[in-house]
Amino acid sequence: MKGPSYFTTGEGALALREMTYLLVAKGIEEYDRVVSIGRSGTCLLGYLAGLTSGGGTTRLTDLPFSFPNPSNAIKPGERVALRKHLARNGLDPESIAAAKRPILFYDFVYSAVSAYVLLKEISMWATELEIKAAVKKNIHFIGFFPALTKARDVLNGIHLASNKEQGGATSSGPSEREIQDLAEGLTSKHFDDIKALVGKATEPHVHPDFYNYLATHAPNAHDSLHHEAEEEGVSRIHWEKDLSALPENIMQGKAAQDGHLELYFLFKEGELDRVAGCSRLLPQPQVAATLSKLLKALER
Repeated sequence: MKGPSYFTTGEGALALREMTYLLVAKGIEEYDRVVSIGRSGTCLLGYLAGLTSGGGTTRLTDLPFSFPNPSNAIKPGERVALRKHLARNGLDPESIAAAKRPILFYDFVYSAVSAYVLLKEISMWATELEIKAAVKKNIHFIGFFPALTKARDVLNGIHLASNKEQGGATSSGPSEREIQDLAEGLTSKHFDDIKALVGKATEPHVHPDFYNYLATHAPNAHDSLHHEAEEEGVSRIHWEKDLSALPENIMQGKAAQDGHLELYFLFKEGELDRVAGCSRLLPQPQVAATLSKLLKALER
């Protein structure tokens, strides 16, 4: 990570609280657990851990998982490793079905392939155990989607193809209005697939700069479970409400890696917001207003 964290900027401070609010808008106690898929959502989990450190029963789980293979094919050996990985995190079908409240999975998505593969594998496993309906009912999903980025990519591709057919650059790129109009109706490639696997799914739009920071510049705080990973390569960080499983260097601020330093900063931001609430001197009025909504949601 080079330069200041995105979350120290006014835009980043606002986006952090807006996205966290979307996670818990109906009250965090609605969920048995909140599960972040992969590395991009760890920032929200770090902030939320600090924000809720004063109490509550909802568990926060950081689930290392990524699956970049566009074929969506997972090998038998990888399936065995994944199921052990899920079981160690208490996210096997039987544990999900037994939960008294829904479990919320979330991810920052472009195609949503990783989230789709993960949820499809859980559903397949549940089918084998003949508890598919109970598992589906107990899984909710939020995919934070960069609709403007996707719309820009689609329209730029169309313009480039058109220019190539005409033998050169004969037309300008898409206008901002064209991009915004297309973005309104866009969803990720696998959103409908995911909707068929879970009890409830939404895909709120996320600001392009926020998504780009998480997808490209945000440091890895943990190893991800890639499709080629062997069973012994599976790793995890399990965040509990008592925070006992947080790496010691995050809790003490003794960060050898930028990823841990940023997580420590976000955790402390959450703590300060919880204690000081709307009396905090925040970068802009909109941030304070969003925090006010967020704190009220957490009281439900």
